[in-house]
Amino acid sequence: MWSSTIILNLLDIPIEDLIGIEDQAPTAGIRSLPEMASYVENFHSDKLFHFDTLKKPYPEIVDPELQFIDQVIDDRIINSLIAPDGYSAAHRDIQPYQLFRMELLKIIKYPEISYRKFCSDEYFGKERKQNRRFIRLSLKTKIQVDHTELCHFRRDLKFKQLMNVLVYFLHHFYKSGCLENAVIHGVDSSELPSEVNYPLCTIEINGNKVRIYSDPDCDCGKRRNKRDKSYSCVRQL
Repeated sequence: MWSSTIILNLLDIPIEDLIGIEDQAPTAGIRSLPEMASYVENFHSDKLFHFDTLKKPYPEIVDPELQFIDQVIDDRIINSLIAPDGYSAAHRDIQPYQLFRMELLKIIKYPEISYRKFCSDEYFGKERKQNRRFIRLSLKTKIQVDHTELCHFRRDLKFKQLMNVLVYFLHHFYKSGCLENAVIHGVDSSELPSEVNYPLCTIEINGNKVRIYSDPDCDCGKRRNKRDKSYSCVRQL
């Protein structure tokens, strides 16, 4: 079977027409790559002291992947991109960039566990120095982030904020030469209508109820127990 990339290369049709965005205007407030490059370059220029953006690595962060991400992220820039309206650092114990780092840590290292379990001593006790250092929690106190605060942070992020963070990382990739002259297209199915939003059938396998959907964007796999919803679901291929 041909890959989608090969098929697109054979079609003499602009990618914008194929994915239906030829007349779509960018959301106001989302920076372009050149705008983000200028923003990052000048972000610290109005500060009294301009420190080198290359940070000294923390010895507690030994995982190479976390080390790399820790060096890329500028916490103050991330704060400026995702902070809510009326944000005041002085009135917050936990800053937006710390919640953002928690999201990254969970996605990369602990995607299979719940947020309630993630925000616990098991992962952020005083002995979990790497995790605490990565999200900038003090190693001398037991302060933690409540799972409800992290969930509210995810829920309240606006599309504009998410896209600006994406552009921020793309800026670093282009600057480093990793992407060179590549063009990236991202398709988010959350804005597409779903023709089938109900299961085709429900069957019982080994005592577990399984729902089968024809919608390719439906859930697949194992769910956490919530009320009387089925424990598992699959899609019809």
